[in-house]
Amino acid sequence: MSYLPSKLGTKTAIAMLASSGIRIGELCGLKVSNIQFGKQDDPSKITLAASMTKTRKRRLTFMSPEATDLLRAYLGDKINDPNARIFLEGQGALYMKLMRSVERAGLKKKTEDESRRFALHPHCFRKYFFSNMLAAGVDRGITEGFMGHKFAEDSAYLRMSDKELVNQYGKAADRLSFFTSEMSGAMKERMEQLELENEGLKERLEKLEAISVERLILAAKSEERSGRMKRNARRSRRQ
Repeated sequence: MSYLPSKLGTKTAIAMLASSGIRIGELCGLKVSNIQFGKQDDPSKITLAASMTKTRKRRLTFMSPEATDLLRAYLGDKINDPNARIFLEGQGALYMKLMRSVERAGLKKKTEDESRRFALHPHCFRKYFFSNMLAAGVDRGITEGFMGHKFAEDSAYLRMSDKELVNQYGKAADRLSFFTSEMSGAMKERMEQLELENEGLKERLEKLEAISVERLILAAKSEERSGRMKRNARRSRRQ
């Protein structure tokens, strides 16, 4: 996704949402003081106060080194002000900014014409986080804890230290970076798999097209033959 035609702030928001599992409303409420910046190649810790979360419970999650680098660049000198809000836009304005980025990338489509929601929207980044954490072997309860789901209220997430949690998060590190020009191993493997699947789909589509053309030709011939027979029958009756 390094080709995504977006400004730095939009890329930062996308990377933070997709690599941390937080909600867009929570993202809008973050201040610099909520971030404990990790060292190079280490994830950063995000601490969400109870007042910021949907469940009204304090929690922590992490974001990827890639998201950390983007955030540092985006904040500039503001990184030294703990009270500075990271994103000045409200939730609605940031949502629309992300959707404009999706549109510029040619991905603003609906799965059904009647649907009110587009197939790709900001909440999908939480789904991306969830599916990739599980795919990396992270316990579901821990993943739900990072995301702030009620399912996690009686899970290992609450019993683990910060160090143990960051180790769990690290299992999915390769899967949660996608803007970098050098593709991660997991992403590269997935891209290769998708390319093979795409080739297979192309072959099946070509076969279906060939069958469809053949059926059209047969239908046209049948219609022509039927027309001749009708014309011949009319001539016979006139005679």
